[in-house]
Amino acid sequence: LIQADGGALVFESPWGRIIEVLATGTAGRRQVLEFYADTLPQLGWMVEGDGRFRRENEALVLDFSEASGSSIAVRIILTPIAATPS
Repeated sequence: LIQADGGALVFESPWGRIIEVLATGTAGRRQVLEFYADTLPQLGWMVEGDGRFRRENEALVLDFSEASGSSIAVRIILTPIAATPS
């Protein structure tokens, strides 16, 4: 996968960070899911389900869609889990 030009959003809030990145490539959905399921736990993330991960107070979601031709687009979304002010 390669990050798409202009395909990143980064926002810091008092409740945590919100990051959204768009990447495209020719890897298959299953191949991408397996890569992240193998890699993210080494960085402290727990697998929550198909393309969903959790670490402390953050959630990471892989959102797939088709791109042109045989490419896929993967939106990687990181959000705080609890977004309530104290």
